[in-house]
Amino acid sequence: MAKDKHVDPDLFRLFINQKVYQRYADAFLPASQHDDVDEAALLAIVTPSEQTKEKAAV
Repeated sequence: MAKDKHVDPDLFRLFINQKVYQRYADAFLPASQHDDVDEAALLAIVTPSEQTKEKAAV
Protein backbone atom coordinates (compact mmCIF):
# COMPACT_ATOMS: atom_id res chain seq x y z
CA MET A 1 0.00 0.00 0.00
CA ALA A 2 2.70 2.50 0.93
CA LYS A 3 4.84 1.40 -2.01
CA ASP A 4 2.01 2.24 -4.41
CA LYS A 5 1.32 5.56 -2.61
CA HIS A 6 -2.08 4.44 -1.26
CA VAL A 7 -0.81 5.27 2.23
CA ASP A 8 1.49 8.14 3.14
CA PRO A 9 5.03 6.73 3.63
CA ASP A 10 5.56 8.75 6.83
CA LEU A 11 2.30 7.46 8.27
CA PHE A 12 3.28 3.91 7.29
CA ARG A 13 6.66 4.29 9.06
CA LEU A 14 4.90 5.59 12.17
CA PHE A 15 2.46 2.66 12.06
CA ILE A 16 5.36 0.20 11.98
CA ASN A 17 7.74 1.99 14.36
CA GLN A 18 5.05 2.52 17.01
CA LYS A 19 3.87 -1.09 16.61
CA VAL A 20 0.27 -0.04 16.01
CA TYR A 21 -0.31 -3.30 14.15
CA GLN A 22 0.76 -5.23 17.28
CA ARG A 23 -1.50 -3.26 19.60
CA TYR A 24 -4.43 -3.86 17.25
CA ALA A 25 -3.68 -7.58 17.12
CA ASP A 26 -3.35 -7.78 20.90
CA ALA A 27 -6.67 -6.02 21.40
CA PHE A 28 -8.82 -7.61 18.70
CA LEU A 29 -7.32 -10.89 17.45
CA PRO A 30 -6.89 -14.24 19.15
CA ALA A 31 -3.25 -15.22 19.65
CA SER A 32 -3.61 -17.91 16.98
CA GLN A 33 -4.02 -15.15 14.38
CA HIS A 34 -0.92 -13.17 15.38
CA ASP A 35 1.89 -13.32 12.84
CA ASP A 36 5.57 -12.47 13.13
CA VAL A 37 6.30 -9.13 11.48
CA ASP A 38 9.57 -8.30 9.76
CA GLU A 39 9.60 -4.58 10.49
CA ALA A 40 12.88 -3.99 8.64
CA ALA A 41 11.47 -5.52 5.46
CA LEU A 42 8.32 -3.42 5.68
CA LEU A 43 10.28 -0.22 6.30
CA ALA A 44 12.59 -1.03 3.38
CA ILE A 45 9.57 -0.76 1.10
CA VAL A 46 9.20 2.96 1.81
CA THR A 47 12.80 3.87 2.67
CA PRO A 48 14.96 4.39 -0.41
CA SER A 49 18.28 2.58 -0.38
CA GLU A 50 21.56 4.48 -0.57
CA GLN A 51 21.92 3.46 -4.22
CA THR A 52 18.51 4.91 -5.04
CA LYS A 53 19.43 8.15 -3.26
CA GLU A 54 22.71 8.37 -5.19
CA LYS A 55 20.96 7.84 -8.53
CA ALA A 56 18.42 10.54 -7.71
CA ALA A 57 21.19 12.99 -6.86
CA VAL A 58 22.88 12.56 -10.27
